[in-house]
Amino acid sequence: MAFITVLIIALLAFTAYLTIFMRKDESTDRAASESAALSSPDGQAQNKNGPDSSSIDGNQGGNGSAAMPEHRFIFVGDSRTVGMQEAVKSFYPEDRCMFDAKSGEGYVWFRDTGMAQLESFISEAPDCPVILNLGVNDYKNINEYIELYQELFSSHPDTDFYIMSVNPVMDELCPAISNKIICDFNDKMKESFPDRYLDCYTYLLSTSLETMDGLHYTENTYIAIHDYVVGKLGAGS
Repeated sequence: MAFITVLIIALLAFTAYLTIFMRKDESTDRAASESAALSSPDGQAQNKNGPDSSSIDGNQGGNGSAAMPEHRFIFVGDSRTVGMQEAVKSFYPEDRCMFDAKSGEGYVWFRDTGMAQLESFISEAPDCPVILNLGVNDYKNINEYIELYQELFSSHPDTDFYIMSVNPVMDELCPAISNKIICDFNDKMKESFPDRYLDCYTYLLSTSLETMDGLHYTENTYIAIHDYVVGKLGAGS
């Protein structure tokens, strides 16, 4: 009887020893796994601030760190150009492009006010190409635009002028204008200035076009327009 009692006590002691040993081994393995996660590129604990952001062209960093070829252009336009100016300033802080634009305006503003600012920019940077992007607010002034542009080009024969297409809208959100009207406007501009016309309209339809209200674009789309011009015209000034 005493032998059985001793045997039971021995078995209980052995069981307790195994339990303690196994717990210690599990704790060691867990600590090793956590250490590996912290040092591994795939470890979730490596970056407490979340994943790295990527810029629109695939370069890491975002918010202005994306690399762009050295360039300089003068953009003339309306609220869409104002939006692009703000996006470029945010995304490419070192960008040297100049902007002559005012929200809600068109032909009359450009003739009476915007032209003077453009003249100043041309004097400051005579080799800088000019990108004209007006018409979404007053497409009915197509003939007046064409006449004014012809006069502008003749008075500055050494300046490279380009006319960017009026770009798409979301028809269901823009009762004042439609893409059919825009295409008619663009066709007349292209017919009048075939060697100066930049067809950004078609390009945007082939990409992920995003708007905030059907008329004005998101930052990514404004940056895509800017980058389209850089890609088409090269380094510029």
